[in-house]
Amino acid sequence: MKILYIRDICDIGTILVSEARRKNIKANVINYLWGDDGFYFKSNYRIIKFFELLSFSIRNRLLNFDIYHFNYPSSTFLPNNKDIILLKKLGKKVFVHYHGDDIRNQKEKEILKKVDGKFVSTPDLEQFVPDAEWVPLPYNIRDMKKRKGWNDTLRIIHAPTDRNKKGTIHILRAIKELKKSYNIDFELIEGKPNFYVMQKMAMADIVIDQIGPGWYGKVTIEALYCGAVSCFYMDPDLSNIISINPFVSITKRNITNKIAELIEDDSLRNELRAKGYKYIEKYHDSKQIMERLIRIYRNV
Repeated sequence: MKILYIRDICDIGTILVSEARRKNIKANVINYLWGDDGFYFKSNYRIIKFFELLSFSIRNRLLNFDIYHFNYPSSTFLPNNKDIILLKKLGKKVFVHYHGDDIRNQKEKEILKKVDGKFVSTPDLEQFVPDAEWVPLPYNIRDMKKRKGWNDTLRIIHAPTDRNKKGTIHILRAIKELKKSYNIDFELIEGKPNFYVMQKMAMADIVIDQIGPGWYGKVTIEALYCGAVSCFYMDPDLSNIISINPFVSITKRNITNKIAELIEDDSLRNELRAKGYKYIEKYHDSKQIMERLIRIYRNV
């Protein structure tokens, strides 16, 4: 079995390639920079990336893989997903993995309905792709170390990639209100590389992910890994699908009170931290997710 992961959304491709190779399965990941508009290069950087793609294709024989796993499949190598048609004609197995903006509030393309399997990275996306399986974002937890204790001055961080989508305006308003009553250390992190965010996460007590679509993003996974308590809006209907709930569900109306409860109650934080470690082990362990994907790849 040879697997090619197309696009490295949230490092999914890199993580799964590493897990596959641990099992002596040949796997690669490749990125490309154009979208539905096809081969329209808007900068020298894109031209450089095109030649990197060409070099990869020649070295690795792009059509010599057995499994093609497309992350963010609204755009593929060729315009209008024509490469998926070609791969299917060649007898290849094709899987598509939706991550949010590629399918949320959109109609699925007819071509993508005919693949061998579909995945969604968050369960809220199943309403847009009812025949897809929820495959949580994989995370390498081999080196996870469980923290003890809390900072004397509680550290709270919010690291939005998009302020509007994350509800940052409501979060900042709540923090301003909380500072009137509590001595807290808050940091808004924007435009920083992931290693910087992880350094801050490792020292954080509370991470406010988002007030968004009803589920969490990669920030919450990293928060749990680092032993912080994660806060975000969780759709009540979706909370029933998980057996462990280490999260604090927030809305723009209750966020101030919810964060205040966490600040005041260290026993609550201890409980949520312990559940957080169990949750990430149960749902996001990249080893288990890779094993599940291999079974799916083989059984189609």
